[in-house]
Amino acid sequence: MKNKKKKNINFTLIITLMLSIFIYFYTNKNIIRIILILLMILINFNHVIHFTKILNFIKKTIIETKKIIWANPKETLYTTLIITCITIISSLLLWILDHILLYLISFFINLRL
Repeated sequence: MKNKKKKNINFTLIITLMLSIFIYFYTNKNIIRIILILLMILINFNHVIHFTKILNFIKKTIIETKKIIWANPKETLYTTLIITCITIISSLLLWILDHILLYLISFFINLRL
């Protein structure tokens, strides 16, 4: 892991150095050259830090997903059947209750006291 970090940092430093040399020869004022070179170095270090954080997050996520105990297909099928049965039974009960309330309300409305 440390070798990869060193390679990433070395690669960004080489890019920064190349861009800095390019900027140095194609700008006229020294202050602008220095500011641009420092800015390029800061941008590259910031990029390396964020990239390593993203890689660490992905690696930790992969490790955590390997720790999960996944259900086998048989357990998944049983759970699906149980949920389907409970849904059908509860919808039938609600349908029956709805019709009972509908008849009761219609009965009271038609009484005309």
